[in-house]
Amino acid sequence: MKRIDFLALSILIAQSFAPPVEAHANRNRPVYQVPGISGAVEQNRAGYGWLNTSSESEAEALFLEECPRPNQTPAAPCVRRDSELGAALSLASGNLETAFEEILKRRIYEYSALQLSALGKNVPALPDCLANDPKMAAERAQINNLKTTDNADLSGQISELVGEIAKLKKKRNLSAGERAELARKQEQLELRVKLRAVRQSHNNKRMSEALLLERQLKDREAEYCGDDPQSGYCLSIRSNRDRVRLAFPSVFAGGVAEELALSEDQRARWDMRKGLATDMHRTDACGKVPLQQFERELSRMVGLMGAPNPLPAHRGPAGAPSRPNTHACPLTDDQQELQIRRGNNVLATINSDDSGYPELVTPNDDNEDGRPDGIFNQAWGNALLDREDENYDPRMAEAYGKMEKAAEKMKDVFAYEVTRGMAGLCGPHLRGVKGLAEKYPQALRQTVLDMNKGGAQDALKMLLCQKGLMGRFQAYSQSHSCNGVSGDINSAEGVHVERQSVGFPYVSDVNYDVTKSADGTLKIKSKINYVFKYDSSIDPTSGDYAGNNKIPAALRANKAQQESKFNTKVTNWLRDANKFYDDAAKKELPQPKIKFELVQCSDCENDYKPTVNVATCYRAEEPESFSTDFPDETFDAHSCRHVNPYGNWEDAGNYTLGTSNPTIMHETGHVLGLADEYDADYYPAHALGEDGSVSCNSTMASNDGVDCHKIYPRHLLEMIRPTRICPKEIEFD
Repeated sequence: MKRIDFLALSILIAQSFAPPVEAHANRNRPVYQVPGISGAVEQNRAGYGWLNTSSESEAEALFLEECPRPNQTPAAPCVRRDSELGAALSLASGNLETAFEEILKRRIYEYSALQLSALGKNVPALPDCLANDPKMAAERAQINNLKTTDNADLSGQISELVGEIAKLKKKRNLSAGERAELARKQEQLELRVKLRAVRQSHNNKRMSEALLLERQLKDREAEYCGDDPQSGYCLSIRSNRDRVRLAFPSVFAGGVAEELALSEDQRARWDMRKGLATDMHRTDACGKVPLQQFERELSRMVGLMGAPNPLPAHRGPAGAPSRPNTHACPLTDDQQELQIRRGNNVLATINSDDSGYPELVTPNDDNEDGRPDGIFNQAWGNALLDREDENYDPRMAEAYGKMEKAAEKMKDVFAYEVTRGMAGLCGPHLRGVKGLAEKYPQALRQTVLDMNKGGAQDALKMLLCQKGLMGRFQAYSQSHSCNGVSGDINSAEGVHVERQSVGFPYVSDVNYDVTKSADGTLKIKSKINYVFKYDSSIDPTSGDYAGNNKIPAALRANKAQQESKFNTKVTNWLRDANKFYDDAAKKELPQPKIKFELVQCSDCENDYKPTVNVATCYRAEEPESFSTDFPDETFDAHSCRHVNPYGNWEDAGNYTLGTSNPTIMHETGHVLGLADEYDADYYPAHALGEDGSVSCNSTMASNDGVDCHKIYPRHLLEMIRPTRICPKEIEFD
């Protein structure tokens, strides 16, 4: 029998991991959130990284548009003359690619300058191709000056600019000078918001969280992508892994270069081979690569949690291979290597479960013992203890110190590479939009987001399609997969969509039809299988009745009364959901016209999907503190007295009879293929610039109040996208 590390086994038992069934869970926020910027919602798109909240979803929608089919001629886009692209087009004599290439170079320089400033490095002079641009010279000076501004001062500057901009916007008739001042302050604000976001990418704790998430996703990718690389699970995992890797360049770019002294030519060849998003970090250098040092010490910190001193020697089967996370170098039996081995075993156990990462890094303290529940946060806190603290462990402090040194090496290597890249920005090997985009995908994405106004979007979409670059952002999109899609929108039967929509590790069952009427109106019809769940614990006529002193009088009901309330609720839910989505379609997407027909699947078998279990009280999973609050009792998901202390729990497959309308609209959206748009669960560990007010602008982002629930064109287009790209899947050059 294979030996299992005791700590890893105890964690596995304690957490009682179970595979997810339905979206979604908002129980644990995976990481500490960066405070939002009140009054600057539109700035949340900044940062050259990825977010996964409502404003970011709007930005993502730009990259989900379909490129024209080979036999289609796209309409010529109209670009406003006073836009950035319009001005560049004028200088480039109307050549769209040349104009966009020049703008993209400016963003690449800005991206690189922000990275260096965030690392406290000097920003080099403008390269020759930008040297005569006074706006870029002024921006360089600003970014360079901000490198010594601490985070508190930077946030203060941001708040001050937000207030000044708000005052200017309130004026009815701005003078030419005031308009110029408004534009200048908006540029200053955007630059500072971007810098704040970029700084978070180089925060050692966030770097650690990103590495742990990427490794979890790497392990899950190996399991889910082998047999079906187009499955929702695989696409969602790869999408999130790609986001994390590009959002933390000092980990996944700077961490790959060797620490060994390389000549200039050797380093140049290394850089050319590697690029920003390759897998060269797997190159085996037996711990001499900074990333490997960083990960080894991170594993060691986790392995030291609860570890005796000294650790007993490893007693695995004779000849059994070691299981380090990042390299094939054999581990010895010395104490540091045993600590790393122990941490690797813990992480391997956690990573073997789809939901392992949120539990690993959660800062929550659900058991109220004054410590975070996540073992990573416990280890991090222990590493920062003073020597005088009774829980101080010199081994933990040593591991933390080595990890910090490795992180600084990674940042130095990355800064070196960024500086070299800036010097070569005007070189012949980076000519053309495609060459620039392939080396700097973050800058391409940010360029398009920054220019999403003034008619530039259509022009840029046309160019990106022509250059085969839209596929870079759609490679892992479930929206562009035809898995589970059949039929033809021009036939009487229309298109049928039946598949799982995955926001890893949570899934929703999607099942609906889209048909087209003679006037071009598209009708979206979905049968939802609402299943009545009888709760005997609140039925006074039942032998399972929990008792008058435990069940509020308003909740006591026999089976017939419960079923009657169920039928009334379902009727109201469907009525309100149809109205909500119909009204949104009329308001947000006048063409094509869309109508909804959401009905109860009254004649379906109980396992027909989507299935929604409905009970008077429902909690999908046992609360972590259940055994403490209800000693000597067995958890019952339908027991009101078990649910009430924690609040009701709804997801796309489980409702209570008290489920609110906003929640119904949100969960119905999952049935129609829409994804969550809030920064919880398994979303990338780089959720920046967002706060509660921001997540209140989309029905897929928030359940907090009716006014927060809105549908946007992106949602409606997502539902009908299969009718445009299927049954023949879209192809990219």
